[in-house]
Amino acid sequence: MDKSKYLVVEPGDVVYNTMRMWQGVSGFSEMSGVVSPAYTVLRPAPEELDGRFLAHLMKVPCNIRQYRANSQGLVSDTWNLKFGTLANLRLDIPPLEEQRRIAEILDTIDQTIHTTERVITKMWAVRQSIVEDLLGAVDREFKSVPLFDVVSLPVGQVDPRTEPYASMALVAPDHLQPMGRGRLIARVSAKDQNAVSGKYRFRAGDVIYSKIRPELRKAWLATFDGLCSADMYPLGPGPELLGGYLASVMLGQRFARFAVSVSGRSSGMPKNNRQELGEFQIAIPSKEVQKTIARIMRSLDHRIDSEIAILEKVQTSRVGLAADLLSGKVRTVAA
Repeated sequence: MDKSKYLVVEPGDVVYNTMRMWQGVSGFSEMSGVVSPAYTVLRPAPEELDGRFLAHLMKVPCNIRQYRANSQGLVSDTWNLKFGTLANLRLDIPPLEEQRRIAEILDTIDQTIHTTERVITKMWAVRQSIVEDLLGAVDREFKSVPLFDVVSLPVGQVDPRTEPYASMALVAPDHLQPMGRGRLIARVSAKDQNAVSGKYRFRAGDVIYSKIRPELRKAWLATFDGLCSADMYPLGPGPELLGGYLASVMLGQRFARFAVSVSGRSSGMPKNNRQELGEFQIAIPSKEVQKTIARIMRSLDHRIDSEIAILEKVQTSRVGLAADLLSGKVRTVAA
C-alpha cells in the first residue's frame, strides 16, 4: 500500500468521495487523519464557510445531480468527478451564522436518527437472545424428528408469465432482510420483475427460506399467497407445526449452523439442496409451547417495528427539511 498517495485530513475538513458522488458520500472530520485518493478533502475558509454546513450541502439531491452532470461519466462502475470540475461547481451559500444554525438543526436530527438506529440494533440483539433461549430449552426437552417428516415442499413450478401468477408478488432472496430478522423488504409482482423462468407457489403461513448463502439466515413467514424464486424453498408446516414456530427455528442459530455446515457438499456452491435440508432435526413441542414462542417473537417484532416506523418518519422529515434549508426555501431566524 503506497501511503504517500493518501490525503491528509485536519479537524474541520470535509471529506467527499468523488468516485461515488451520486451517493452524496461526504462527512465532516472531527480529527486528523488520512484518506485514500478516492476522496477529495475540502478545507472551508472558516471566515466564510462552516464545515458542518458544507458536509450537509454536498448531500443535497439537486447538488448530486449537478455533480453527476459534470462528471466524466461511468468508468469501472463509478461516476468520476475530478477535483477541477468540483472546484468550479456553483453552490448557494447563506451567511455564515445561518450556515451554523442550519448545520446545528441537521446535526441534531442526525443524532436522533443515529440514537434510534442504535436502539433498534440493541432490540434486535435482545430479541435474538430471548428466542434462542426458548428454542434451546425446547431442543433439550422435546423429541426431534427430520424436518421433512413435518414439513412439505412444493411439487413442480408455475409459469410467472401467465395469469394469475404474473400478477402475484414474486419474492426473491434479495427481498428478505438478512441475519435472522425475518422481514420482507420488497413486494413486487412477477410481471413487474419481468420474470420468465419457473417459480414456486407459496401460501400464507408457509415459511420461505433462501437456500443460497445460508450464512445470511434469510427466511420469512408468508402473510399472503404468492410466488418465490427457485433459489428459495416454500416450507409448508404439517399438522404438528405452527408456521410462527417453524419460522423461529429457521431463523435461529442452530439451524443456521447446520445449514452452513452442509451447504456446498455436493455442488461446491454456498447453498442447501433438498437432501441436505432433510437431514435437519427439528424439535416438536406441544402446540401451546409453539404458540407461546411464536407470540413472544411476534410481540418483540412489533416493538421493533414501532421503532423502525419512528425512524423512517424522522428520516423522511429530515430529507424534506434539509432540502428546504439548504436550498434557501426556508430561512432560519437568529435566536
